[in-house]
Amino acid sequence: MKKTTRITAALCTAFAASVAALASGPASAQEYPSRPMRLVIPFAAGGTTDSTGRLIAAGLSTRLGQQVVVENRPGAGSQIGMEYVARAVPDGYTLALGGSDGLVVLPAIKKKAPYDSVKEFTPVAIVANAPLSFTINAKVPANNLREFIAYAKSKPGAVRYGSAGVGTTLHLGIEHLQALAGLDMIHVPYKGGLPMMTDVVAGEVELVLTSADFAKRFADTGQLRVLAQADNRRHPLLPNVPTTADAGMPDVKAVSWFGIFGPAGMPRTVVDRIAKELPSLLEDKTLIDRLILVGAYTRFVPANEIPKIITDEIAHWSKLVRDAKIPLQD
Repeated sequence: MKKTTRITAALCTAFAASVAALASGPASAQEYPSRPMRLVIPFAAGGTTDSTGRLIAAGLSTRLGQQVVVENRPGAGSQIGMEYVARAVPDGYTLALGGSDGLVVLPAIKKKAPYDSVKEFTPVAIVANAPLSFTINAKVPANNLREFIAYAKSKPGAVRYGSAGVGTTLHLGIEHLQALAGLDMIHVPYKGGLPMMTDVVAGEVELVLTSADFAKRFADTGQLRVLAQADNRRHPLLPNVPTTADAGMPDVKAVSWFGIFGPAGMPRTVVDRIAKELPSLLEDKTLIDRLILVGAYTRFVPANEIPKIITDEIAHWSKLVRDAKIPLQD
């Protein structure tokens, strides 16, 4: 009798444990996030990427009920930060504000891509765009993009343009203009956007691609002149500046985009939990207004559409690199 009782008790205990185990899976998923999360920004503090990431992190903190801590890991055109996230545990507690520079442009300019942008990351959503503008030193005798092209053609091999580094959107966007317009300009790469802007204001270079907020800030002081926005829509900070489409060059586009990415293998329930909050966050007027002030605007693209965007854009920039005979980087 005692043996039967022991067996019955053991069976009851095992049954109860099985029920608990079955219940714990969905419950654990529903509890995410249960502790603070990290949003890695693969650029230094102070730029459009950083400002955008901090605004998104603050909004998600409120909606998810856990603090989303921003961590800047700059370097190598965002490669350092993105590689760090790719190697992280795919539990949803380490995310990246990945962008076109690191996921699209970098693989197109490298001899060997540092990672597979589709296979080594889990996309959650694209959340913002940051269009770039062709901007010149105010002493350059050109009032629009066509006049600048004519000016540059009259001085082959003499006009200089700056960028935030080889292989950035700020670099390849101007190379695209060169290729389509048949220009011969000298590329002067800098170690970031700030020294680039310092030198175009000083007249050390004539042309740069820069964000809408930087373009407006220096144009308002009379130091720079904004020629055209490399997008198919005008940014609210620059309502009177034509787009490249307005200038008759619709193929010349340079728009950085930003999205939330995790390491490969992140659970679908975690992705869905974050993604669920993003549409309402991106419709929040306060966020929209603040993103505009830092040169961006909201854009929601769901996870399932992102791999094709990445693949298509890598192909686009890779072709540009080949056609412009830009040396691949180590």
